[in-house]
Parts: sequence; structure tokens; C-alpha cells
Amino acid sequence: MHGTYTVYKLDHTGREKLHYPAELLTRDAEHGHIAVSAIFALDSADAGTFELRKGDRMVEHFFGNRYYNVFEVSSSDGTLKGYYCNITRPAVVTDTEIRADDLALDISVNPAGEHMILDADEFDALPLPDHERTRALSAVETLLELIREASWPFERLRTS
Repeated sequence: MHGTYTVYKLDHTGREKLHYPAELLTRDAEHGHIAVSAIFALDSADAGTFELRKGDRMVEHFFGNRYYNVFEVSSSDGTLKGYYCNITRPAVVTDTEIRADDLALDISVNPAGEHMILDADEFDALPLPDHERTRALSAVETLLELIREASWPFERLRTS
């Protein structure tokens, strides 16, 4: 399976915040999952529990039926740096594009499984309908459980 995708990160209104190229790793349309590989292109960024650096490799998991995506971040030598989870509306995937509306709330996880919830104030300020806010908060709980259990896609965590 080969293919190049453009990943679009959109704000809660659907406006583009950024886009970047990614290579297809796996796609399971039946279960609404796609995984792509991308290289971090900015010089650096604070991801909460770890630092992103230019050249870091990300395996990005998007779902067409879940209110989150998960990025597994490794240094250029393959060492796990952590996971970054975005609370989003379900991804929209075509043959060449992946689009996800970011709902501000994020979870950063270091390799030991320690996590931080980021941007809660920004999320609280978004004008979201109650049903969407509930789904987003439920996604946080689902992700925290997966992190605690080191379950897929967090199986590389060194939890004790």
C-alpha cells in the first residue's frame, strides 16, 4: 500500500490552521482508521511532556468514527519521545486528504505513561453544542484509559 496524503489541521469552524504531507502506512476503511507517517518540519515545539524537534518522525492515527487522533512521536533515530493526542471531530478521509477539526483539548504523554491535559481553558471557551462537548470529554476518558493500560496505539509506553 502506497500513497501520499495531505493532512489538514482545521480549527473548530473548519478553517485551515496548517497542512503537511504524509505517507500512507495502513488504511482500514471498514473500521474508519488510517495511519500515516509524517516528519516534523518546524524547528521545535513544546508538546507538554516532551519537545518536538525538526526531523522527528510521527506515526499519526486518524479515525472516522472517534473524537480524537493519536500521534506517536519518535526522534529521527527511532527512540520514542511520546504521544500527542488531539481531541477532534472524526476525521474526514479521501484518497488524497485527511481533514480533522481540532477542538483545542490535547493530551501529551511521555514514554513512561505520565500525561498532561493541555488547553482545557481554550476548549472550555469554544462555542460547541452540548452533545459535541460531551463526546470530546468522553474521548479524553477513553484515551486516558488506553494510556493507563498501554493499549494500542500506546503499546510502546513503559508503564509500571
